[in-house]
Amino acid sequence: DPARVASHQVRGHLSELKALLADKENFVTALSDGAPYKLPAQIPFTTFQKLEKTSDPEFMEAAIDYAEAYRGVKDLVKLARLTKQTVAVSTKEPGKPRKETQVSYGDVPDSGLATAKEYAERAADEILGASVALDAAVKYMGTAK
Repeated sequence: DPARVASHQVRGHLSELKALLADKENFVTALSDGAPYKLPAQIPFTTFQKLEKTSDPEFMEAAIDYAEAYRGVKDLVKLARLTKQTVAVSTKEPGKPRKETQVSYGDVPDSGLATAKEYAERAADEILGASVALDAAVKYMGTAK
C-alpha cells in the first residue's frame, strides 16, 4: 500500500529530525569545524501527495511548511561547508610580485559570508521548524473527514 509506505517514511523522517535536534550541539560543532555531517534525506513532495487524499486539508499546508524549512536547512548547511572550503587569494602590491595564499573561504576579507557556526546554528533552528511542521503534518495525516 503506497499510502502506508509514505506514512511510514514521514514518521521515520520525523524521528530522524528529532534525533538531530536532541544532538544539536554535536551537529553545530561538526558543521562549525568543517567535519562531514550527513543530513537525513528530504522527503520528496510526491510522498506527501500520496497521503493528501486521506488527510485533513491542513496536511498539505504543513507539508509545504516542512519543505520550505528543510530547503533552508540544506542551504545553510551548504553555506557552513562553503566557509570551510580552501580558496586561493591573490594580492598584488605595487613594486612587488603577486602573492597567493590559501585560506578558508570564510576567512577571506569581505567574502560576505557569516561564520560556519552561525550558519550551523541557523540550520539547527530550521531543523526545529521542519520538525514542528512535520509533526503537524503527522497529526493531520489520515484524518480526512
